[in-house]
Amino acid sequence: MWKFIKYLLVTVMFVSIITPINNAHLGKAEAAGDFSYVINNYSKVENGSFDKLIFDDIVNGFTLSGTAFYDDFSTYSLGSSPSRWNTTTNSADSYIKIEEESSNQYVHIVKTNIDATRPSMSVGFSPTNQGQAEYRIKVNSGQAFMIVNGDGFTNTLIDNFRITFENNGRITYGTTYGSDPSYYLCDYNLGQEYTIKFMWDFSIKDGIDIYIDNTLVKESAYSDHIKTGVIFNGIRVLGGLVYLSDFNVYQVKFTELGKTTGQYTSSGINVPNINVHGSKISWSETLPSGTSATIKTSISFNGSSWTPYKTATNGQPIPDLPTSGTLTNTKIKYQITLNTTNINITPVVKNLTFNIINNKIPSISLSIPSNNPPLK
Repeated sequence: MWKFIKYLLVTVMFVSIITPINNAHLGKAEAAGDFSYVINNYSKVENGSFDKLIFDDIVNGFTLSGTAFYDDFSTYSLGSSPSRWNTTTNSADSYIKIEEESSNQYVHIVKTNIDATRPSMSVGFSPTNQGQAEYRIKVNSGQAFMIVNGDGFTNTLIDNFRITFENNGRITYGTTYGSDPSYYLCDYNLGQEYTIKFMWDFSIKDGIDIYIDNTLVKESAYSDHIKTGVIFNGIRVLGGLVYLSDFNVYQVKFTELGKTTGQYTSSGINVPNINVHGSKISWSETLPSGTSATIKTSISFNGSSWTPYKTATNGQPIPDLPTSGTLTNTKIKYQITLNTTNINITPVVKNLTFNIINNKIPSISLSIPSNNPPLK
């Protein structure tokens, strides 16, 4: 008989599409000895295979469109480096660390020596030709760069697009390719916060629209090089190369748009050796009119060969998992497929939970290794 479930949620920190999860834990089982694994409260999920499907960092679920990445730096320890990002610094002359002002945390990026390593923080996401990237920033001195990384530019020497707070009080745009010119946008004030936003939809038009504090300041920038065939797959924040830098980043958000179908296939979830007496798979879902969601699972009993994916029923046993006997070297994979007939409406799947019943042994408390996967 099922007892009340009280889960310890899995936490998955997103760094890139194929970056391992960090600090993941099993859920609390329904009864002593049960194995429970909960997929929830992550930012892009385990290192599986993403095809258009994304994880929504705000909704905490699998969606077709929404916020693929969001960081306001509030979850890190003061003085630490933001662990969801790949960072590069020189501890002697440049640093990236979490600081606080007026009870709000932010990431402080500093370069104090012209010859020092350029401080850099980056994160990847699933390739898209429709979306937006947003940064909230305050420059104290020197240079600051906000960049979206791309692929498929008509000029093969160009692989990114950037906004720069120059050390002369001007905001410019261009690329980081050495001989490429910078184009003037507007002036800025040191010590003042600004919100910079890039928006693109290459299915409709070429180039990138640039907004500063929600005002369009440049439409279709770089339309000669950024057009159909270009995809963006990452964002970066950089300090100066030949100039010093001192600036604060308060928020970074990337949103992927316009999906009508998508699928995520997870990597294998390790199941401990257990005497099985039944199982259950469950999830919560929101399915507005014109949307659908399908959950399938596959089982491996030797770590290499897998059963065909079978459609799971919410609240019912996990397909192909034995109802009795001993499980050894067992893994579970899941596949989520979402569809919508309206790009402005998305289904949502979250709280996906696997529970394997074993009432004959003491309770199990295990940690999922940091290289055990999460979504697209």
